[in-house]
Amino acid sequence: MTETPLDIREKGRRDGQTIHLDRRLFMKFTAFGDCDSTEDATLAIGRSPVPGALYEDMHDPRGIGVVALREDPDRLARDLRALYNAPPFRRMRHKAEFDMLGRTYAIGYEADLEHVLLERP
Repeated sequence: MTETPLDIREKGRRDGQTIHLDRRLFMKFTAFGDCDSTEDATLAIGRSPVPGALYEDMHDPRGIGVVALREDPDRLARDLRALYNAPPFRRMRHKAEFDMLGRTYAIGYEADLEHVLLERP
């Protein structure tokens, strides 16, 4: 018996035909406490090669959250490791219980996979 290779491409439909895309975004949310300056953290994110956004924590007046995204999960991990091991993040308290990692995915009916998986998020 011949095994069929695993197809991990994202699938959608356009004009009744199945379409495929082998790209997606990986996203990581990381929370921190003891943030002395959201401005310094925002500037550090802006200088880093990883696209991201900073959120102020509503429940912790010195807490922040950072969401970062990349198509390449290895580069995402490498870039975030460098960012979080440098000032001002290395002085902050990591709130690991709030960490999240995810990726974009299609449900099979999207006519524009690039928009849904890469541009919209």
